[in-house]
Amino acid sequence: MTDRYLSPIPMKTSPLYIVRHIITCSYLTLSIASVQAQIQPDLSTPHASLQTHLHYLQPDHYEPQNSALTIPGEDVLEDKIRTAQQIKRIYDGKGLYVSMQYVPKEPTFRDSMSNRFVFTPFPDELPQIYLERQGKRWLYSSESIASLEELYRDAFPYGTHLLMDAFARQGSRKYLGLYPWQYAGILIVILAALFLYLLLDRIIKLIVMRVARRFMDLSVKSQKALRSIHRLLSLLICVAMLRLVLPLLALPARSLAGIFTLLKVASIILLVMITLRVIDIVRHYLEGLADQTSNRMDDQSLPLLSKMAKILVVILGVMAVLDSFDVNVTALVAGVGLGGLAIALAAQDTVKNLLGSFMIFIDRPFQVGDYIVGSNYEGTVREVGFRTTRIEKTDTAIIAVPNGVIVNDAITNLGMRRQRLYSINLDVDYDTSPEDMQRFTRRIRAYLDTLEQVDLPKTLVRFTALKESALNVLVRIHFHSDSYDDELASRESINLEILKIAKEVGVDLTFPTQTLKIKP
Repeated sequence: MTDRYLSPIPMKTSPLYIVRHIITCSYLTLSIASVQAQIQPDLSTPHASLQTHLHYLQPDHYEPQNSALTIPGEDVLEDKIRTAQQIKRIYDGKGLYVSMQYVPKEPTFRDSMSNRFVFTPFPDELPQIYLERQGKRWLYSSESIASLEELYRDAFPYGTHLLMDAFARQGSRKYLGLYPWQYAGILIVILAALFLYLLLDRIIKLIVMRVARRFMDLSVKSQKALRSIHRLLSLLICVAMLRLVLPLLALPARSLAGIFTLLKVASIILLVMITLRVIDIVRHYLEGLADQTSNRMDDQSLPLLSKMAKILVVILGVMAVLDSFDVNVTALVAGVGLGGLAIALAAQDTVKNLLGSFMIFIDRPFQVGDYIVGSNYEGTVREVGFRTTRIEKTDTAIIAVPNGVIVNDAITNLGMRRQRLYSINLDVDYDTSPEDMQRFTRRIRAYLDTLEQVDLPKTLVRFTALKESALNVLVRIHFHSDSYDDELASRESINLEILKIAKEVGVDLTFPTQTLKIKP
């Protein structure tokens, strides 16, 4: 035997060998760390129990026997697995995603409201399902298990729970996070929704138009609003159908929660739009009734009231949309209330004018079309708005008077007069004989007796005074008139007849004069 067989084994000290050795060791170290970091079944805290329940029902690490550890009782393993799956399906069906960062990690956690060792993942949406501490383990409560069947049918109503039970996770490979059968299901749902919309649009159109024509006379504007209503109703039903069917596709919980939020927002927007159309239809119907009444303020108040109703509906819709995105609406309203108070203090005149518009519609001191006289304005009322009342002056100029000024002003409403007063002082020449004066007054009174619009008991025609330059005859007439133009026309006809009577009787109507007599 030679020395070469006794020599030591040579060591490979090349750089390539060293790098390969380091990479191999790092891979083994990471593999060991990942195995050690793998989630192990743990029921010591609410956080650990929920993670155990949901983690082992995921497709990537599907071990339902570990998930069933969170179900109490002595049932067989298959029943516990089915119960654990039902709970997760209820979460998914309602679009509820468990945010693990908000789940307590204390073994002795107590609910602040009940002071019990319980934790409810979704206290608002699913208060019936909660975990409770049983010994040293956190398990789903027996009350939660008892309510599962009802909750499951509520999440998948109208028999869709049977379809959900029949669905299996087919296909072992995902594409962009979804299985092929899920893509097929999405396509089927879209086509079904489109077909349902076209079908409902025809059916609802016939029903809505027939019912509306039976109970009211439809104007062109009302028919247009009704056509948009049946389209919106069809869309609303399709959105409800999507909300019902989408849980069957077993989409990821977070994605389904986002879709449900969007569907809820779409439903709110559609409801708001339908309500706005209904307000328009009611307004058009009431406008037709208002045209049959003599109260012209109704014609002006209906547009204002419809605007207020629409603003209220839109505000409620915005609040509902914000609530859908988990915005604290109560705190927001409180903040807006404080901000509104500050704005109201800074804009007192605007608020006063707005309240003044309400007082005008409540007290109704005048109507649209009335001729009113105020302290610094006079004319015909043309429009009553939120802030100002627009008055047309005699020269057709428009003056906008703040409503706060009007409600605090003394207004003379010439348009609400039941009778119009016309008082004339006729100056008759001193050369008129008593007989001619009597014939003159009798002829005027007889003429006024022939006028239907004249209130005879209040009519006066009297020789009342001997003035310095003339004899005075007072003619006071109360007559009925619907407008200022009719009043002027009646005055004109009366004046012309008085001139005619004076000429026929031989009475001279004079203007103020002075006669100088010079004695010799």
